[in-house]
Amino acid sequence: MKHKNLKSLFAVAAVFVLVSTLGASALGDQDAADARPVKASAQVYQDQWRLIWEDHVTWTRIVIIGILDGLNNSAVENYTERLLENAGDMGALLSPFYGKEAGTEFTNLITTHLVEAAGILVTLKNGGDPTAQLTAWYQNGHDIAVFMNKLNPGNWKLAETGAMWKEHLDATVNESLANLGHDWNAEVMAYNKIVSLAMHMADFISVGVIKQMPQRFDGVSLAFAQ
Repeated sequence: MKHKNLKSLFAVAAVFVLVSTLGASALGDQDAADARPVKASAQVYQDQWRLIWEDHVTWTRIVIIGILDGLNNSAVENYTERLLENAGDMGALLSPFYGKEAGTEFTNLITTHLVEAAGILVTLKNGGDPTAQLTAWYQNGHDIAVFMNKLNPGNWKLAETGAMWKEHLDATVNESLANLGHDWNAEVMAYNKIVSLAMHMADFISVGVIKQMPQRFDGVSLAFAQ
């Protein structure tokens, strides 16, 4: 149900983008004279990012359990496929503000983040050494931070954004190792931290967009004055 609600939000956003893009040239003379720019709701945009990040950590956790606990391969494949949809959802929320190319690049970076994470889990499950994979994974996290900083240098400062992504990766590693070691209490604590970090990351991204482009949103003065 949550995923269906997310798709409905994207459908509404798509209509908004289409109407905004068409502009006065696609309207009749009288309609063009009366037309006013349509703005997105700042609160809705923030909620969309929170929903996407909730999706991100929930399905990541399911994949962690699926791989490390040795669930049926078909189940793990389906869980992973669902997790990978999250990358496209994130890119779709950036595209209306930074362009389709930027949205696609962000999608690709998040896809790499997820695929490399799955590879690390498989190595751990098989008793291998994931050092090289972890190095590449953390580099990808840095690459995401660099890309975000390029899009929005005023609100997504590189040091802060990089530290945020590193903390997310660290917490995910801790969750995975706790599961691998059958330390269930530590696993629960790690996941609680991941959820808290995810909500921070969601707000960091959405508020960054809103502060950079306040003219594109309604409700900025009320919800994001500080």
